[in-house]
Amino acid sequence: MEINFKDKFNNYIKAVESGEWIAGKWQQLAVKRHLKDLKRKDLVFDIDEGERWCKFFNVLKLSIGEKAGERFILEDWQTFIIMSIYGWQKESRRRFRNVYIEIARKNGKSTLVSGMALGALLIDKESAPQVYSAATKSDQARIIFEECGRMVRGNKVLSEKLNVFRDSIVCKSNSGSFKPLASDSKTLDGLNVHFAAIDEIHAHKTAEVIELLDTAKGARKQPLIVEITTAGSNKNTICYKHHEYTKKILEGTLKNDAWFGVVYSIDDNDDWKDSSCWIKANPNLGISFQPDELQKQFEKAVQMPSFMNSFQRLHMNKWTGSITRWISDELWISAKEDYNEDDLRGLECVAGCDLASVGDTNSISVVFRCEDNKIRTLNYFFIPEETKNKKYELDSIDFPEWVRNGDVLQFHTRSRDEEMIIMKLQEISQKFNLKMIVFDRWQSETIVSKLESVGVECMGFGQGYKDMDFPTKKLEELLINEELKHNGNACMRWQVSNIMISRDPADNIKIDKSKSSEKVDGPVSLVMALGGLLNSEMQPTSINYAY
Repeated sequence: MEINFKDKFNNYIKAVESGEWIAGKWQQLAVKRHLKDLKRKDLVFDIDEGERWCKFFNVLKLSIGEKAGERFILEDWQTFIIMSIYGWQKESRRRFRNVYIEIARKNGKSTLVSGMALGALLIDKESAPQVYSAATKSDQARIIFEECGRMVRGNKVLSEKLNVFRDSIVCKSNSGSFKPLASDSKTLDGLNVHFAAIDEIHAHKTAEVIELLDTAKGARKQPLIVEITTAGSNKNTICYKHHEYTKKILEGTLKNDAWFGVVYSIDDNDDWKDSSCWIKANPNLGISFQPDELQKQFEKAVQMPSFMNSFQRLHMNKWTGSITRWISDELWISAKEDYNEDDLRGLECVAGCDLASVGDTNSISVVFRCEDNKIRTLNYFFIPEETKNKKYELDSIDFPEWVRNGDVLQFHTRSRDEEMIIMKLQEISQKFNLKMIVFDRWQSETIVSKLESVGVECMGFGQGYKDMDFPTKKLEELLINEELKHNGNACMRWQVSNIMISRDPADNIKIDKSKSSEKVDGPVSLVMALGGLLNSEMQPTSINYAY
């Protein structure tokens, strides 16, 4: 019986939209991204090409588990992934060049990417394709490779087309090859990658292998790098960077048409003990992973607190660790309000500055206590032209667009232009009733000295838990209570999404620059400005944040 993969694909989308399919936030956003992109004229969704790939999977046979020997019939959620990756086209070539799939254990991710690897070798219309499975260790790198070998040996059709050797699978018709690679391998140089599957990237301590494979695909017409992983515990890794990057693309904070990503996990507000939400992280529950087995793992986590983090990471696909993402994109967007400088002209305000010592972003945040008792903020960012271009080329951070839109001001120097910052602060002082400017004195001695010489009051502000705790907590409280508003600066939205918070033993918090995924000078300057404002409103007996 022939399977209608187009119907499976469309039914999945409808089920996620309606709530019939219990999907987590990031699954829902992946579907919304697809539907939104269907309206674009510069992209084409070739559903026939996506279906061609789904039919190829149907030729494969599963090699392990209870269903070993049976045909690989894609589940609805898998059909969505394969249709999306191979169906979307841009300028007559495959749109996506990088794929990030994060999902709980035992949901068939290695089997899925094994089918993609064999397809890259056989049906991708590429001359002499070089296909690789990569990991930090040789044993891990061989998992996908050996699964592909079993699929070939157990399938007469594939066996006629492919030769399986100990360390390679060779395609007879197009001179293609498939090999396992590990970071300790001596054969990482000289690659010409058409397809690479990178397994369990949360275990990669460095970005070396990922970056090497990514840069080795330049000579191919439509290369594809696929990263598959379960959540990790070390947030200072390339995996967590790509986890956050994927979420920002799905949210719309960042744009990268060549990046496809989806994260299957329970949501932040879900109770991990509630079994009704487990399907969000385990879309193959009842297929490759049985509910009674997951229940046993859950009971172990309840009885053994030491196993709780492991259960949440491995089976709920939740990142564990002491550093946590702070303000959600939804909360920040909900605080957006339509106003500009003219609407606030003449009002009292306090400015906070977080300045970089070299060629990086600098920010000024200005906060106003308005007549309705709400706090409104204006945010100004500065970046050297060279840094703007590099951040766009290397990380797809859209500073060029933000400069064009006026959300970021551009230095025409290679490092911080102090005169430009001083001029902006003087302009702020002229437009508004500026009571004081709050600085981190370590980076600001020259600017502070010049401003104080012309009568501008400046206040130093410590960067430790002692001084940052109160205004940081207050910022979150004001956002939750809808008492703080911003006017939608795109760079600020991106930086808010980068924030990671750290806590000391006394439960004091601060924005952790070293752990945050990218720049956070805007939120830091906002916290400082808010601290200056609240300090000025307090009674003399209150805590004084100046030093």
